[in-house]
Amino acid sequence: MTTATTTTPRRPVRSDTKRRKLPFTTEQLESFVLVFIVLVVGVAAGAASFTHVHDWTLKHTPPGTPDWFGWANACISDLLPVGAFLEMKRRRRANRTYRLPQILMFAGMALSLAAQLAVAEPSISGWLLSAVRPSRSWGW
Repeated sequence: MTTATTTTPRRPVRSDTKRRKLPFTTEQLESFVLVFIVLVVGVAAGAASFTHVHDWTLKHTPPGTPDWFGWANACISDLLPVGAFLEMKRRRRANRTYRLPQILMFAGMALSLAAQLAVAEPSISGWLLSAVRPSRSWGW
């Protein structure tokens, strides 16, 4: 006794059927989402870091120091490592030495970290979290 297998005939693929093509690939979409996430995290971390340096600067300057001075110091100490990193990349592409930008990058990072630790709660957890939580001056 043999059993007959029935198969459903497949629908022939028509060559004139137009497939809707997306303007981007899945990899491009994933890359865009990743860049967006990194930018959001970078902006949040930068805002927290700028605020910590600003608060630390104003706490350790004479009374009456204008508020802009704290923001100027935050820009200098937080943007110096970024500028030094970009200069290192530029010099590396030109096969030039990049020791000075490297020193400036680490010095700027150390200054920024020192300011963040200085405004932290005096505990290990406070020091660890000071770089990632928003400042209290934001009301969060």
